[in-house]
Amino acid sequence: NRSNHSNFSQAHYVRNEFGGSIGGPIRIPKLYNGTDRSFFFFAYERFSLRSDSYMTTNVPTTAMRNGNFSGLTYGDGTAVTLYDPSTTGAAPTCTPAGTACPGWQRQTYANNIIPSALESPFAKVMNAITPLPTNANNPYASNSFNLNYPALNNTTTPTITTRLDHTFSSSDNAYVRFSSMQYAVDQYYQSSPLPASVAGAGIPAGAANLLGTTQPEYTAAAGLTHVFSPTFVSETVLGGTWETEKYNTPKVGALTNFESQLGLPNNFGALSMPTTSGLLYNSAATQKGWGSTEVLLSLNEDLTKTKGKHQIFFGGRVGYEQMGVLPDRSSDNESFGSQATGLYDVTSGTNYTQKTDTGLADADLFLGAASSYGSYLQPGRENWRAEQYALYAQDNIHLNSKLTINAGLRCEGIPAPIELNNLVNGFDFKTNAMVLGAPLSQLIAKNLTTQGIITNLQNLGVTFETPSQAGLPAHMMYGNYHIFEPRVGFAYSLFGSGGGTVVRGGFGRYTFAMPVRDVYSEAARNAPYSFGYSQSYTSGSQSPDGLNNYQLRSPVTVVAGKNSANVVDTSSSTAILPGVQDVTMNPYTPPNEMWEVNGTIEQPLKPDSVLR
Repeated sequence: NRSNHSNFSQAHYVRNEFGGSIGGPIRIPKLYNGTDRSFFFFAYERFSLRSDSYMTTNVPTTAMRNGNFSGLTYGDGTAVTLYDPSTTGAAPTCTPAGTACPGWQRQTYANNIIPSALESPFAKVMNAITPLPTNANNPYASNSFNLNYPALNNTTTPTITTRLDHTFSSSDNAYVRFSSMQYAVDQYYQSSPLPASVAGAGIPAGAANLLGTTQPEYTAAAGLTHVFSPTFVSETVLGGTWETEKYNTPKVGALTNFESQLGLPNNFGALSMPTTSGLLYNSAATQKGWGSTEVLLSLNEDLTKTKGKHQIFFGGRVGYEQMGVLPDRSSDNESFGSQATGLYDVTSGTNYTQKTDTGLADADLFLGAASSYGSYLQPGRENWRAEQYALYAQDNIHLNSKLTINAGLRCEGIPAPIELNNLVNGFDFKTNAMVLGAPLSQLIAKNLTTQGIITNLQNLGVTFETPSQAGLPAHMMYGNYHIFEPRVGFAYSLFGSGGGTVVRGGFGRYTFAMPVRDVYSEAARNAPYSFGYSQSYTSGSQSPDGLNNYQLRSPVTVVAGKNSANVVDTSSSTAILPGVQDVTMNPYTPPNEMWEVNGTIEQPLKPDSVLR
């Protein structure tokens, strides 16, 4: 009850930010005196936040966890009625077809109390790891919550920066710089986060709904400035960034096969807790961890030459990106509806719908009657490489005391990104074939797909081609090697140099290489590298009798945690149903492009300000 202040307490909030820096000439007594030549700088900063924001949600009551669902009502006050699926009657035999008549009738549980002996193994675990309610509110009533809890959000970010500068001579200066940032956050999952699970039934606390993100980043650069003459200067900079990102990483049990422990389907050896949905308290996203290790290197050479009215800038850049990626994941899952404890609506005929105000998902959980199970072959790790080359020249021409013109051209070449194992798909629109970058035998040998997936797809009519058969490049995309970016601008002083109003204008074309993530986010999530299998009791295409909503017409035959481990079929030649989606990149995908036109009027004001 939000109006009862005793249900809430002040949220924990501690924020600390501190740091310091030091710098100056490098002096080592009796060894080195760099007073006028060598300098150092060091800085340390640390940000930490420990905060809890109080949230509300609903969890099963203690009585519900023991099978007692008596007295519960929906949000509108309507009473809930639970039916015993073990008493399901025979199918209707009325004529003509579609006539409303009794069929698949069930007896109610007396007072909505399910015998405790019927509690499924999976329900015992879920009830044990679900936090207890903090009040006696009805969890199904509108705007009523029976659990108040602090939503964890712990963030820590220490940052270190160091730099050394040295003057070799009047013509040569150099520096090296290094910095690191260690970003880490622990939090509950989702924007309206569920509380972390508690310890119970052999499952450690925090195995569900407690996730962490880490993002350590290191950057380094070395630069050399050389003065050839008072009118000719060069600057060379070699830089690099190393970054490792891990998102949605389980804080507890990341390497534990909980599904095997719980007796749930785990056809591909997934680790950590699966996703459970449809209940008052769900397990979410602990198998959805993803991340990358990225290395960015660049070499820039910039030269400046001044001659008469001309100030000429020219140079080039070489860029290299290396990325090892664990793509976004899809979690194994169990979903619960309310049909196992619901009642078939005799007026729905062959639509096989459920009578209103009957059944509860948490009652179905108690019996172990999941409405569907899902098991996923996760995409394998990808290793990407990308390059970029550029040359440029620009001339700033000081025509007179009033007018300066800038004219330049940048030329770039951006080869197509490459995945080292060629885990990319293409599509041949001439033959409607899926194009694979690597031979099927190689993909199967490296456990990047299975023969079962390949056979299933072929049985659905999918054909496979090599890039050469489809007339595509080996890595499915063409590079962009002839990118020209003209840029022009001017500055005109209405009253001559030395002050007054200045009119400026410019035009330019800019291109940017497509981020590698835009490519890899699609590549390995396609079949045959990644695929999700399911067993659904609501879909007629998978139910035992070929009709929708099977659990309205049948006793519970598969009990979660008891005989559910092998319920998802991933081995038969018909396990994959029609409707496979394949997303590929356009082989002629151009780089991102921007055209810019700007103009300003600038009026200096006193003191030390300007109006634009």
